[in-house]
Amino acid sequence: MAQVLVEDLDPIILEKLKILAKQHGHSLQAEIKRILEMAVQSEATSSKQVNMAKVREAAFQMRLQLVGNIHTDSAELLRKEKNK
Repeated sequence: MAQVLVEDLDPIILEKLKILAKQHGHSLQAEIKRILEMAVQSEATSSKQVNMAKVREAAFQMRLQLVGNIHTDSAELLRKEKNK
C-alpha cells in the first residue's frame, strides 16, 4: 500500500489530530486515514449532486423547448408503424 509523507504540518493541527485519534480510539495514522477517506467520499457525493443538478437543468431546458408543440401518443405512432 502507498505511503504519504506530510511535511510542514502545523504543530497545532498535529496536536488536534492526536486528540481526535485518542477520542475515537484510533492511532494517529488510522485517524488521518479515516479523515482522508471521509473527505474523498464527501467529495464524490457532492460531485454526484452537482451532476444531478446539471441533469435537472438540462431536462428543464428541454421541457421549455417543447412547450406549445403538439405531441402525439407514442402508442398510436407504434400502431401505425406496425400496420405498414
